[in-house]
Amino acid sequence: MKEQPTPEELNGLRAGTWPPYGLQPRISVGDGDPSGSRCYFLNDAMAYRSLRLCADALSHVNPQAGAELQAEAGRYRKDILNALDKAITLSPVMRTRDGMYHSFVPLGFQDHGPRSRVLPKGTDLFKHCGVWSSDIVASSASIEAWLQSGLLSIDDPRLDGHFTVLEDVFLSQNPWLHKRKKDYDPEKDWFSNGGWGYQAGWERLPEYYLMRDDIPSFIRSFMNHCAVDVNLGNGRYTFNEHTTFADNDKSFENAIFLSSFRQMLVYEAGDTLWLARATPRVWLEQGKRISVRNAPTHFGTVAYEIVSDVDNGRIRAAVTMPSRGAPKAVLLRLRHPTAARIKAVSVDGEPWADFDPAKEAIRLLDGKGTVKVEAIYR
Repeated sequence: MKEQPTPEELNGLRAGTWPPYGLQPRISVGDGDPSGSRCYFLNDAMAYRSLRLCADALSHVNPQAGAELQAEAGRYRKDILNALDKAITLSPVMRTRDGMYHSFVPLGFQDHGPRSRVLPKGTDLFKHCGVWSSDIVASSASIEAWLQSGLLSIDDPRLDGHFTVLEDVFLSQNPWLHKRKKDYDPEKDWFSNGGWGYQAGWERLPEYYLMRDDIPSFIRSFMNHCAVDVNLGNGRYTFNEHTTFADNDKSFENAIFLSSFRQMLVYEAGDTLWLARATPRVWLEQGKRISVRNAPTHFGTVAYEIVSDVDNGRIRAAVTMPSRGAPKAVLLRLRHPTAARIKAVSVDGEPWADFDPAKEAIRLLDGKGTVKVEAIYR
């Protein structure tokens, strides 16, 4: 973090080959960028998160050193966000399906907009997938890093605009969609056939929608990614690295599927534990049940079973609460098959007023052992 760059570094700043004050230099990212030819905000987000976590850990053994490192992390955060705001300001807005115009978060300070739009035709960034993959795959991974690091929050308008462009422009019209469906029409097929690009495991739209609590969009995104990535050959039920070629078994893509599926059922949001946050509505049609056992969470092992009796206006659940570290709240979501609103709730046979009909969520507090819940819809 030099106060006075050298003449060489100043020339690099003007040429876009050296980062602004405080940011990471050019680092190779991925197997398609062996030369490390560009700077990535992704690396800064990861480095900032590491610095902040290191400061938190250090503060337990050396409070003064931890505080100094935490202050350094704060200065680093300010440098990153200053560079980000400048990069967004210098990037053109893009028109989306609703006729509105939104900003697209560039991959690095030197990128003024999506790379498929601003780089010269034929630029060889990723040898086997081209610049489209930069805008879809690499930008999704970058945004995940922004969120996980705490640099940006899920309700930040910069992220909202970015994902709107990603969904409406790049994931509704890209070369791989036409490889899967020769007569693909973005106007007719965007919902049932779109929403994905080259590497589903890197395209973190499902996690984005889940963090925003947009469950219909999460389910659509998750299911469409699974459909284009799953490998049913030889009964293996594994997931490929790429959506349109390479029949292989990739541990990363398998892990992403398991992670998203797990988050449908058990999801930690800070000091809150969600149960059944994003399950499809059809899972609670009359007589159906959702059962989760021995699920590890940050708060300890949790289990629950939800049984539907919607024909008689009721859904019942039994929740075995985590015991290692009590969350601030346990939120049980019951996604009624017709989206009917909860009229009343009982917990362990007693009337319970702490529920949100609009969010279909029942808040359970300080429970021990197994708690029995009943939601009434009539």
